[in-house]
Amino acid sequence: MSTVTRRVETALPETGSREWWALYLLAPPVLIGAGILAFPGLVFDQFIWQYLWGPVVADAASEPVIA
Repeated sequence: MSTVTRRVETALPETGSREWWALYLLAPPVLIGAGILAFPGLVFDQFIWQYLWGPVVADAASEPVIA
């Protein structure tokens, strides 16, 4: 067993892969939701609208995306 493998195995808690997959899948929506609740204007206007929703709306209206 290599030194790196030993270090990783000792650093990570003893959990199954289901717990890690649940964490990886649930963490982003939870963090975005918490951000929207804490800073609604900043998160929606500066992130969601600019990078995710705005380009879809501009494409549907056949207009250029204005940055």
